[in-house]
Amino acid sequence: MKLVGAAVDIPNTDLQALYERWAALCPPGRVPEKGLMHSAKILGKVAENCKSISKDTQGRMRYDSVGAVVQELYDQPMVGRYVDELFDPWIRGAVIKTYETAAQTGVAIYERKGFSTVFGSIGYEYLVLPFRDENGEATHFLSCIFPLNKDLTKFTDWQKKISLTPWLDSGR
Repeated sequence: MKLVGAAVDIPNTDLQALYERWAALCPPGRVPEKGLMHSAKILGKVAENCKSISKDTQGRMRYDSVGAVVQELYDQPMVGRYVDELFDPWIRGAVIKTYETAAQTGVAIYERKGFSTVFGSIGYEYLVLPFRDENGEATHFLSCIFPLNKDLTKFTDWQKKISLTPWLDSGR
């Protein structure tokens, strides 16, 4: 997990541009208001790669909207569901920790997770941007994800790659 201080900290140019649009809306020392999260000023051409998440009063993270590209990658209903209801426990823990870190620091987070196999690259990179609620707390997040391998756009594509890599498949 990398706390982003400037756009140059992000290798993906689409995510760099998203970060710059978000940073331009940040008041000094604060994060933008949640009402700006879905504006064209923020999303630009990456809307389909984004999902929005909110932290409820019990501290649970819930998916509020999910772009079409993200939906195809995960291949399961996500809108209205909580992060702690989805994914394997070790993935769930990492995702929740990322959102909690963004909430506590008020800073954007970039991460790249992946590896290469004889069958090609497997993985993704993403950016998490915090937004504040009416009380000034970072309780809303915009997350944008891109597969490292542009050929892996659907859940079934990921499953095929994993099934060809037995040491990955053994954890399921």
